Amino acid sequence: MKSPEQKVLLVDDDDSVLYIYQKVLEDECAIHTAHSANQALEMLAADGPYAAIISDFQMPGTDGLHLLSRVRELHRETVRVMMTSLYDLQIAVDAVNQGNVFRFLCKPCPESTLRACLRAALDQYRLIVSERELLEKTLTGTIKVLTDVLGLVNPVAFSRSQSVTRYVRHVVSDLGLMDGWRLEAAAMLSQLGCVTVYPDTMEALFAGKPVSQHEREKFSRHPMIARQLLERIPRLEYVAALIGLQTEAVPGSPSSSKFEHDSIQYGSQILKTCIEFDRLVCKGESPQTARTTLEKRSHNDNSITESLGRMPLALLPYEAKCLPADGLSLKMILDQDVCTTNGVLLVAKGAEVTEPLLLRLQNFHARGNVQGEIRVLIPKDSLLK
Repeated sequence: MKSPEQKVLLVDDDDSVLYIYQKVLEDECAIHTAHSANQALEMLAADGPYAAIISDFQMPGTDGLHLLSRVRELHRETVRVMMTSLYDLQIAVDAVNQGNVFRFLCKPCPESTLRACLRAALDQYRLIVSERELLEKTLTGTIKVLTDVLGLVNPVAFSRSQSVTRYVRHVVSDLGLMDGWRLEAAAMLSQLGCVTVYPDTMEALFAGKPVSQHEREKFSRHPMIARQLLERIPRLEYVAALIGLQTEAVPGSPSSSKFEHDSIQYGSQILKTCIEFDRLVCKGESPQTARTTLEKRSHNDNSITESLGRMPLALLPYEAKCLPADGLSLKMILDQDVCTTNGVLLVAKGAEVTEPLLLRLQNFHARGNVQGEIRVLIPKDSLLK
């Protein structure tokens, strides 16, 4: 099977046109054809994504403009080309504004022009994909470094961010949200500003214990500190904005007037709801009670709390075991706080074992500062290896 970058979809209700263009272009890449917008959407769902789609404008039923607009929503990386025999400036303007087309071709289209357009579209697709891959790898590395540092400086905040990330990851998957990596990144970095907060203050706050007004005010500033740190990193501006809004009141009632799923408001609601859900669970409420508590609050979006209600918390694929520090391995989840022999908290319960965290625990264990066994949750799939 050829790779997506070699697949192009031609859409036209005229069989003769499809036949001619397919013959002209078949030596350039794998050409697929559709006779209508509906058939094209079915093919996209079954065999997509395509590197490029070239669609006629005037077709029975759904026209090419609406098709390309829909493709833009479903597969943003697919390069879109409009072809028409109608010399109408307004059609071209609408195609650019609504379908965000790469090129606009007029029929009949010379073979040389069509070939040149296709090659340019494939080059554009490869550029988009390579930029995305580079961006994801760069940002993933940056986020990992920042979270690892947080784990070393403030283990309680690190543990909370990992719990929140698991909840957000479920909501993103359950609701089928696009660009979910930005929401996951916001969850992973949501507690980054807590590098300025003492771990014991964090522990007391999450346990519902009293803390001084000074420490409470310091904690309240952590979203803005994280935002100021992250908004300096290119392409993390959206993530920074979500984190900065995690404790802000939401204007209006999202339950009655739904926000767009790619909006800052909706993203901040997901993060805020998952953080609040985690806070309630940390205070001792069961997941079911925590969800019920959130559902009673008018400012919460029902779709998010309902999604949390579908999370199989009782069916997590983990097996509990007690192991010495030098027996731990990556991806295990600590099921207890880990403290030194003199009572200093090293890692909070709920943290996933990462490389820096594993090295730190092993070093303390080697010096005799961490003794006894540690209760952990081990992914069952790793037990089978």
